[in-house]
Amino acid sequence: MTSCEEVPLVEFLKAELDARETEELLRHVENCVDCRERLQVMAAVAASYPARDTGERRPLMGGRRFWLLAAGIVVALIAPILYMQMSTSGIGSLATSEKYPGRFPLVTRGGVEVSAFEQVRRDAYEAYRRGDYQRSGALLKLLPRDADTLFYLGVSQYFSGEPEQALDNLHKASELDRNWYQPATWYRASAYLKIGQKEKAQAALRELLKADGEYRKKAEELLDELE
Repeated sequence: MTSCEEVPLVEFLKAELDARETEELLRHVENCVDCRERLQVMAAVAASYPARDTGERRPLMGGRRFWLLAAGIVVALIAPILYMQMSTSGIGSLATSEKYPGRFPLVTRGGVEVSAFEQVRRDAYEAYRRGDYQRSGALLKLLPRDADTLFYLGVSQYFSGEPEQALDNLHKASELDRNWYQPATWYRASAYLKIGQKEKAQAALRELLKADGEYRKKAEELLDELE
């Protein structure tokens, strides 16, 4: 493997590599931070791309390194759930649990062939609508970072136990498109509460007091609770 683009991560997750190929991939992943991160993201996506049933089973490498890597993927996937369970006390309990509705562009239905890129976008939208925020977040990370993608990625991260990452993406979304400013600021305030930063949460809520609309009233009510 001469470059990260040639690393068959999808094939690895689909169990389509033989022992030699698996050994080579693991050797590369052990020394490549980017590919390790990509592998963790793609592990959440892999369920949608099952291996082809050819009637044959290709041997996989057993070994300690394989199981260590597999354990790492599992930890990466369940850690957000554990975080959400642990963050229900203190000011974190005041953070919003209200889901933002999925308002996505109309997509073509039926038998029209679409690109793999567009299919990822559709899968992300569907996962978000179902409330599968861990999966929608993993898929949205694979898309270009426009304002819509960044906003829904931030909300997905917020609800899947990644408030610090959510803060960054929600801020970027509101900078790229002011239409996202109020909802993004609302979720930013709650993300600050999740990580125990009360003053920053209050500052974000006070920003919403300067605007008209539904978020002003929500901000007023939450500020009263935080006083």
